[in-house]
Amino acid sequence: MKSSKKLARSIWMEEFINSKKLAFKPTPLTTFIHPNGNESSTIDYIFVHSNLADKVNNTIRLDMLPNNTSDHYPLLTEIEIEMDSGKEKDKNFTSNKIKWDKN
Repeated sequence: MKSSKKLARSIWMEEFINSKKLAFKPTPLTTFIHPNGNESSTIDYIFVHSNLADKVNNTIRLDMLPNNTSDHYPLLTEIEIEMDSGKEKDKNFTSNKIKWDKN
């Protein structure tokens, strides 16, 4: 019974990834800490749009954080992207300002 649930979850996950055009980036180590204190599995994942898959440079597990009280290790992912300086405004963008002083 347990393996059929795992298989169904895997099928659902694969269908979801494909339908959203995502790429799966494996995490380097286990990310879940069992209540008994043992690191037991990887249940935290990095998904990016397939257009960005080759831009993911590095993913690390942040296991040395002194204030982490979660049963998951946080992940830090480095993604190399180019950003516009914002000097040229998008002509299709409209800003709706709230009129706080309704005189």
